[in-house]
Amino acid sequence: MPEVIYQKTVSSREVRLVLRRIADFFDATVTVHSGDRDGHVKGSNPRSLHRHHRAADFHVRGVTDKAVFRTLRQQPAAFFDATRGYEVIYHGPFTATGGPHMHIGEFPQGGGYVTFKLEGLTPGSGGEYDPEHVSLRGTKPIVPQSRRTVPARPGQLWINESVGRGGVNRADDVRRIQHVLNRAASRLAAAWGGHLSFELLREDGFAGTRTIAAIELFQRLVFGRGAADGRVDPRGLTLRALNEATRGPVSTVQPRIKLQHRGAPPSAPGRRRTASDNGVLLVRDSEGFRSDPYEDTSGHCTVGYGHLLHRGKCTPADKGVSRAEAEALLRRDLVAAESAVNELVKVPLNQNRFDALVSFTFNLGRQNLAESTLLRELNAGHYDKVPSELARWIHSNGKVVDGLVRRRKKEGELFNRAD
Repeated sequence: MPEVIYQKTVSSREVRLVLRRIADFFDATVTVHSGDRDGHVKGSNPRSLHRHHRAADFHVRGVTDKAVFRTLRQQPAAFFDATRGYEVIYHGPFTATGGPHMHIGEFPQGGGYVTFKLEGLTPGSGGEYDPEHVSLRGTKPIVPQSRRTVPARPGQLWINESVGRGGVNRADDVRRIQHVLNRAASRLAAAWGGHLSFELLREDGFAGTRTIAAIELFQRLVFGRGAADGRVDPRGLTLRALNEATRGPVSTVQPRIKLQHRGAPPSAPGRRRTASDNGVLLVRDSEGFRSDPYEDTSGHCTVGYGHLLHRGKCTPADKGVSRAEAEALLRRDLVAAESAVNELVKVPLNQNRFDALVSFTFNLGRQNLAESTLLRELNAGHYDKVPSELARWIHSNGKVVDGLVRRRKKEGELFNRAD
């Protein structure tokens, strides 16, 4: 969870808002180690905005100061209010102000610009802010609130510029998309009986990681994985679908979902899901119960319902289990397979499809799923190819195993079965 940790007081609301946007953008913790000052710090400018309680020095955890500076300079409209003026300073390793860090300040007057400066990046440059010595200093205009285009129909959603990954991300456009995503999610969740898990967005006009992820989720649900680029364009299909999701019948915006799920409510990618009783039964029947330790088809010591005791042959020290103990071990072992399917599959799944993939992953492991053609086809939206891909995994030590043939057939049948 991104957050801003204030080790020092920062009174400026605008500076705090910018820091919040930086944390959301990088999905990381921002630590503020210097803020309001009532006195002069050695090496700093006597007219420093710190002394006006309008500045903060900070680091972004896991991100270099250089990368933060470059991002702010390339996308100023994503972080700053167009009605105000700011300065951004990248203090390097040779700074005269107490160690390398990032600085943001808000000017008391003026607006529509950000002044970017470098200081202390090379020996002898400490304390130097003059543009003749710092190549990246300059005034960079913020994208203004320009003229609005007229909507095609009264009440229809419209945006002037692209929103999302790689977009222009004007604050007013972003707010519109955030608002309509929240509305669309509520309607789609209601249409699918509450099976859609979606955390409502803050409508703050900032295209951070959560907003982009919400755009991708909507695109996956409506168009399939291949069309999920995390961006909404003024004349694009995603904008049209959002309008339909909030104004027209919900069924008009989910043709792929209806086709692929046969009317069953899909799960949203990222939602934590577990195997159903039917899924557990499939694994139990496929593995079979053995109370005493035995060696599986790969020669590893196993017990109960396929619980791996250790790699290699069994030893006299390996102990057996009861059915109740085997059931508990199975439920525990399934967690890893469930997590793998939840994390690696990027398209919606009904419960039967999820259960079939959990059985497959429990048998073959996360890495085989992650590197499989099956997963690539599935994440591309090719649901119909999954059963045939499952059927390829029937070998052990180079030989076809009848038990694996039967298991893959059951998994394929379950994958194709409607909830």
